[in-house]
Amino acid sequence: MAKIDAPVVELPKGKQFVTIPDKDLFDQRFPTIRINRYEFEAGQTYELDEPIASTVKERISACERANLRILQPKKDIESQNIMTRNGSSRGGQFAS
Repeated sequence: MAKIDAPVVELPKGKQFVTIPDKDLFDQRFPTIRINRYEFEAGQTYELDEPIASTVKERISACERANLRILQPKKDIESQNIMTRNGSSRGGQFAS
């Protein structure tokens, strides 16, 4: 097996690479992530300080979870049963 002598790129302490996905679960362009004065575009890779990198990763994860909830909705059976039993409230009709 051939040995590969490639230089190892080491990041300064506290730096991380973060890649913003190109597309979301619906094959739409991933939304731009904005944090204060920073904007992170879909399909780009950024070298960020650790606190900003963790925030961007958290936002990416939150967006993916939100899209997944749309694909896998859960019904609140208990609330549905209460609404079926009691009916829905109608605006303007208050008990006195």
